[in-house]
Formats: sequence, C-alpha cells, structure tokens
Amino acid sequence: MTISEHPVANPTYIDDIADMFRPMDIGCMAGQGIDLDSYYGVKLNADRIYTKTREGVMPPDAAGRWSDAKLQTFHNWIAQNYPHGQTVRGQVQLMAKAAKSQRIRRDIATYSQPEIDLLKTAFQGIMDLPPDDPNSYFQLAGMHWLPAPDVYCRHHENAYNPWHRAYIFHFENALRTIKGCQDITMPYWNIYAGELPDIFDQPPFASYTLPRDLKQLDDKVKYKKGYATSRFDHAKIKQELLDYGVNTHIDQALEAHWWEDFNGWSNGQSTHTGIIRAHDGGHDSIGPTMAEQDVAAFDPIFWFFHSNWDRLWWRWQQEVQATTVPSFKKLIHEDPFWFTDDVINKLLPFETSIPEMISLTDLGADYEHPEGEIVPAGKLQMLANVSAAASFRLKSTQMAAVHVKGINRLKIPGTFSVALQVDGKTIAKQAVFQPQMPEECPTCVKNAFANLVFDVDMAQIASGRVGVEIMANGPSGAREVFSAKTAGDPQIQVHMVLNE
Repeated sequence: MTISEHPVANPTYIDDIADMFRPMDIGCMAGQGIDLDSYYGVKLNADRIYTKTREGVMPPDAAGRWSDAKLQTFHNWIAQNYPHGQTVRGQVQLMAKAAKSQRIRRDIATYSQPEIDLLKTAFQGIMDLPPDDPNSYFQLAGMHWLPAPDVYCRHHENAYNPWHRAYIFHFENALRTIKGCQDITMPYWNIYAGELPDIFDQPPFASYTLPRDLKQLDDKVKYKKGYATSRFDHAKIKQELLDYGVNTHIDQALEAHWWEDFNGWSNGQSTHTGIIRAHDGGHDSIGPTMAEQDVAAFDPIFWFFHSNWDRLWWRWQQEVQATTVPSFKKLIHEDPFWFTDDVINKLLPFETSIPEMISLTDLGADYEHPEGEIVPAGKLQMLANVSAAASFRLKSTQMAAVHVKGINRLKIPGTFSVALQVDGKTIAKQAVFQPQMPEECPTCVKNAFANLVFDVDMAQIASGRVGVEIMANGPSGAREVFSAKTAGDPQIQVHMVLNE
C-alpha cells in the first residue's frame, strides 16, 4: 500500500482507504460489531464512518481525528462507488532460501531415486499400520468422507482451501512418524503439465486395498474389504483434463483479484473462475476412485493431487500479496463472517481454524514451484456499477457466459458432470465433486443448488440448439444420463460479455 497525500481524487481501498484505520480504531469498533479491517466492513459502514469522522465523534482521541483533506478522500471513495484497487503482482520473491526447519514441498517429477525410495517407505509404513491406528493410511484417508459416522466435507465453500491445507499437514505429519522419514515432505503432482508421471504406476502409489468394509451413512456397505482403488489409464486422464479445461480454470484462478474469484464458489454458485472448478474437473478426470468423494482419498494419487492445489493457492497468495491474515482479509469481497467467526471458521476434525491456515510461512512450510511456471497477469477488477451513460462495443469474437442455474445437487448421487451441448455435441463440460449421499452432508445442503458458468465463444452457440446433459452414477455404478427434471429442471441463460 502507498502512503496517501490527501485529498486523493481517485482513491481505492487498497492504496488509500485501508490505512486510514489504526489498530486501536479497528479493535475499538470491532466490539461494536463494525469491521474496519475488511473491504466489506468499511464499504458496508461507509456512510456511518464518514458522518462520525466528519462530526469529530470518531476516532475519539484528538490525535486520531481526520483532517478535512482525509475526509475528502473518503468522500471521493464513496462517490466513486467504493473502488477496491489492484494489488501489485510479482513483487514478492517466491521462495527465499529455506531455513533448515522449513518443509519444502517439491514437484514429484524432480525427485531422485533415493528420494522416491524414502517416500515409498513412508507411504508403505502408514499403509501397514493397523486400521485403528490414528496414523494409519486407512484412518487418514477416511477423514475425507467415509467411513461413517464421522464424515467431513468442506467443498464448495470458503473453507475448501484452508481445510485441505490442514489435511495435507496432518497427512505429512503421519508420514514423518515412520522410522527414518522424520524430515519427509509431501510432494505435489503438477497437474498443469498434463502428463501423469510413471511413479504412480509403482507400488505403493499405484493402488490401495481396503483392510475392512466402509460403512455408509445409511448403514449399507458399498465398498467392502478388499476393494482396490483404480484410475483411468494415462491417455484417458490426459484427455479428460483437456475436456474439462482444467488448465484454463487454473489460469483464470491465478489471475483473479478477489478471494471469491480465486476460490471459485461464492454464495452457493460457481463463479467464472475458480480453483474449485479446476479441482472438481481434476477429480473426475482421474477416476474411477478419485471421482467418488466417498473414497477419493484412499487413492494414493489424492495426496499428490491435493498438495498441488494447496501449492496453487499459496502461489496466488504470493502473487497478490495475501500471505498474512491482515493482507488476505483485505481481498475478501463478500461478508467475511466465515473468516472472523471463531465458531464457524473451525476446521474439524483438526485442532485449527481458517485464519491459522493462511500463512504457510508461519506454519514452517513452502513450495518450490515448477521452473519456468508462468502465472497470468492479473486483470484489473474494480468494483463498480456500469453507468447508463457509459458506452460499449461488441467484438467480432464476442464471448458469452452460459449460466446453468438451479441444479439440485441433493437429488444427484455422487459426483456428476454437466456438458454444455450445441445440437447434441459437447463443447464444454464441468464436474461437481460430491458424496454419494449429498442430502446427508451439511455443506452440500447449505449449497443445495449448483449454478455453473461456461465461458464460450458466441460463434459456438449462435447458430445451434443449446442444451445441457447431466451425467451421474446409475444403479450399476457407471455414468448414465440423469434427468434434468429430476435435478431441479435447471434453466439456461446466456449473458454476453461486453467490452467497455
């Protein structure tokens, strides 16, 4: 942030407004239910703040009173519809020289054979533990959903990234309990590269066999003792990742300005961007086990897969300089209650909270990003209404946002895909990763209706019949067409993306 010389004609929250409030001001007003430490809180109370500071009521001490020039800056900010401003990207060294105590997580493709052998020892070590041992692979993988009754689901909400960061630490700590593996770290699979490394065809990373039945929420047993995890072959995984546009969604997430746009699931619906969008497509691309939330974490690739999503979140945090609690909070656009409420932000079953998962540096870890990885330049995203007096032009390559609204997730068993079709031919598809019994999942119930967004070239849909096809698990377990009527009869809306 810059130190403003007031008055500022065109102020933004990031550059000029956030620093107007001292720690003592923030603490004082927090007790009165006013959040001066977030964009949302200042915007929500802007008129009241302006009135009280102009009257000299706030701040209460004479030393903190705002000058007329400072008041004018704040007034200009309100008059211009509360512009947020843009963080400066690329100003942070991505990985300084690591301290000996730091956990540096690296791309599995860079591992030497001795490092791979040690990692195999750690994985096999926890797989060989008795199923009831808290550090056993069975217990660790079971935290993601099954076995019942202690099931957890933190997907499609703000807790998704923090919960899985805590999960990776928990798993990594278990690996470190194996003799000789006390310094091991959890590598990541750089899914952006598109290729599945051959190491995943080798034991113990190729598959895991259940040592006992998995009891479901309805007391039935679908996955019995002896069930072995499985995946698609390399070529199909590569093609599915392309079909789901996983790399495109990663690019969109990394160039996002707001937290909600990076996360990708806001107020119960998919945004145009989002790492969750890429994550869900990635799970379905790897299948069959990884496509089922009930058992996904039992596939050993799950841990490499999720270490990479955590890395991408950290990469975005570094790019937008949101690596601390205060800096992160300033990029939350909507009500940050999920971040500030001490009850809601708890990440069960772990002894931690969302704010405690923000700074990877404070947690003693870092990621070594792939050499030559290019992060898209962030697009300027100012919060402003479009004036009726403004003009816009249409380009010959006009983009359209096709919204599929009102998909009732609770009626669909398990992960499902939604294909956008023109004259019966699929031009894009997305996945929604969820358990077999979403109606029993509090997080799913909270976000019962999925609203997806497809960004397409207008020319692709202009001359054909546009529709969607939902594919979900049938009685045999194979994907079948799922009736749109049964799924809540979702509606299709086409929004043209205008260029100012």
